[in-house]
Amino acid sequence: MLVKLTGRNLPWGNLTGIRPAKLAMGMIESGMKNTEAAREMRERYLVSPQKTALAITIANREREILKDIDYENGYSLYIGIPFCPSICLYCSFSSYPLKQWKDRVDLYLEALCKEIKAVSEIMKQKGKKLDTVYIGGGTPTTLEAEQLKVLFDALMENFDCHNLAEFTIEAGRPDSITREKLMMIRNYPVTRISVNPQTMNQETLDIIGRRHTVQETEQAFLLARAVSYTHLTLPTT
Repeated sequence: MLVKLTGRNLPWGNLTGIRPAKLAMGMIESGMKNTEAAREMRERYLVSPQKTALAITIANREREILKDIDYENGYSLYIGIPFCPSICLYCSFSSYPLKQWKDRVDLYLEALCKEIKAVSEIMKQKGKKLDTVYIGGGTPTTLEAEQLKVLFDALMENFDCHNLAEFTIEAGRPDSITREKLMMIRNYPVTRISVNPQTMNQETLDIIGRRHTVQETEQAFLLARAVSYTHLTLPTT
């Protein structure tokens, strides 16, 4: 109805707040062929042929990457850092403005390190093998370099973080990235950094309250590349 009313066809159709590759993955894993999943995305969700092809391609790439993960005997560890330089208009995550809670960050880290140790002991008792580590948030790189060191030291002390399928840290806000922090992260076996501007449209960035520029995103990405990170992602919507 909206298409008829406005005359506009959106590339991702009626998908809002949905990871399209995850949707495509679900359909393929349910037994659909690629062509069947593509038709469902085009006809039910009104996704454009170009974006449909992209979603199906990424879903199949993910399946290839994940095929060696031992879901029965292995596990993935997620670590949340609930602080951000500012809170984006759309955010539904548990995150708080760093300026307001700066004096509580060290207390949070102290509690987090205790939980890391406890979880490690539980998983060792179960005989489970760690497959991946993902540090998200919030924005993990709101932590200062020395605070990042505390976190990574706790991880390395309690988990075998070498030879993981993936060890990722989000650097989602380019205004939180510095050379000092990147150099600190380099001391550990992190395999991927995600620099996420959400969009490369400055007007949209301003509306959603990101409080950084497109140029700062590009500069942060290039800085990470200069510090010799080879696995970098720059996801945008």
